[in-house]
Amino acid sequence: MRLTNNLLFFFILILSLYSQPVQAQSCQELETWTRLVEHEFPSVESKSVRSGSLIYNSIRFNLLSDKYFIPVFGKPFEKVGKLKKFSIKVKLTKCKKKPKFPVSKRLDWYMWGVFSQERAYNDAVKEVVLLRQLRNELPSILTKINSPMVTNDDLEDFAKIVETKFQRLLPSEINKLEKAIEKQYTIASKNQLTLAINSLKKEEASFDKLMIISKFKTDNELLLKKLDQDTRHNFFKKLAYLKTKTISELVELEEMLLPNISAVTFQDYAAINTIIDRFTTNWYPYSNLPRVEKLRNYYFELKTLLIAVNHREVIQQIINTNTLQGFKNTQEAIFKYTFSSDQIILDIKSAIVLKYRQLQLLLRIASDEVQSKSYSMATRKKLLNSVKQIQKYERVSIEGKNLINRALHKSQVLCNYIMLEELKKITEPFLSIEKKTIGDLNRLKVKIIDFKNKYKTCDGEVYDGCIKAMEGIEKNYK
Repeated sequence: MRLTNNLLFFFILILSLYSQPVQAQSCQELETWTRLVEHEFPSVESKSVRSGSLIYNSIRFNLLSDKYFIPVFGKPFEKVGKLKKFSIKVKLTKCKKKPKFPVSKRLDWYMWGVFSQERAYNDAVKEVVLLRQLRNELPSILTKINSPMVTNDDLEDFAKIVETKFQRLLPSEINKLEKAIEKQYTIASKNQLTLAINSLKKEEASFDKLMIISKFKTDNELLLKKLDQDTRHNFFKKLAYLKTKTISELVELEEMLLPNISAVTFQDYAAINTIIDRFTTNWYPYSNLPRVEKLRNYYFELKTLLIAVNHREVIQQIINTNTLQGFKNTQEAIFKYTFSSDQIILDIKSAIVLKYRQLQLLLRIASDEVQSKSYSMATRKKLLNSVKQIQKYERVSIEGKNLINRALHKSQVLCNYIMLEELKKITEPFLSIEKKTIGDLNRLKVKIIDFKNKYKTCDGEVYDGCIKAMEGIEKNYK
């Protein structure tokens, strides 16, 4: 009897679930509930959604999330009891069969297994809890994003979080975060650029600072692109002012050094070169600026005057070098950073050119005299030619004169050696002929004449002796 009463009660309960409305469970309300989430995905009405896809899961779990589930069913999804879940499942089954409510069919598809299978239910609870946590974090995240002190690095981090962790939220919620981030990029870029410029302002004037200012637009191109045109233009104006101010301060520092540089002597010309080297290197990118050009001209005038006033010492220092390369190096260092059109500089260079030519000839004589092993008239002629050219100069050093004397001596030694060798070549073949003819004598006579013409510049006792010996042989056989 008691068992019969229990079965009767359960049967009446089942009938009531199918025939009586549950709180906010009319088919129309279920349709409205579904459309609130489906509205985020317009394509679902025209295309079927694959189970387990990103869109499917987003609709499925967001429908069950607190934001959409509580207004319809009065409590969080995980708080709904078994009887209530059963009643919802029954209602979905009834609604999807009614043509008047086409969305209910899709809703039943979204809710597959959630109200009737334990595994599907437990998975759904996990997602609902996670969605609850994400939505609880939203206000805090938005506050951080909208902070006036947010940096681009912060925003990059937030963007990564949105792209990963917050992808479970609906597109409208994700879009809200993305728009907030995009808006703040402008503010953050402005803050970062302002901070960078303010930091530059505090630095003392230097060429490193000037280089950073010059490269600022290139180095911060991405940040500048995120600004609106007016804000970007204002930053450009600030940079231009900062650049002009820094250049002015650096020029003033250069001008403060001028009294010390003006006091240098000729012996310090190498130090002046170093100073001007530094100046031209540092100021090269700004050499067209009037104040910079004025400073450059001052340095050139100072160096030119220093060389002009000490022109005798300049010439002496240059000609005292013993090698052509040393001559060139010294000359280059002395005339570096002078006005080449200055008349005194031109006169000094003209005098030095003559000395340079003389040094070339002396070194050639030294080379020929020491290194030459060729006993020929060509070698002798080369030596005499160099000597002749040097003798045109009014002043020749004692060392130069000694070289000339050695060259002349070697010239005579060459003559004597060559004439004696030639004498043998002429006389020995003639004397070896047993029966000499008139023709042999005539040939000897021609060779004697050629000898005289060929070696007449040699002159001296050896020359005269060779002529006398050959003419004596000719006379004996006439």
